Amino acid sequence: MSLTGDPPVEQAAPQRAAPGRAGPPPADDPAALKAVPVRHPWRWARVVPLLRVATAWYIPLATGLSVLQHYVERHFSKGATR
Repeated sequence: MSLTGDPPVEQAAPQRAAPGRAGPPPADDPAALKAVPVRHPWRWARVVPLLRVATAWYIPLATGLSVLQHYVERHFSKGATR
């Protein structure tokens, strides 16, 4: 009984994660002490092909621009003394 006259406050039960959704196990679960978070390495399997595509575009593009820069610098350095 409260001394202030307020009605007693009920404590809400701990909410559990919805089925199929990841979340921490409840604190009162004895299996929680044995639970180890699992990193899912197959998530990287979706990233690696994108990195390969980016590399396949970057190398030829950077090489082509480098060759172009060489010829531009050679053209404008004709009047320079060495």
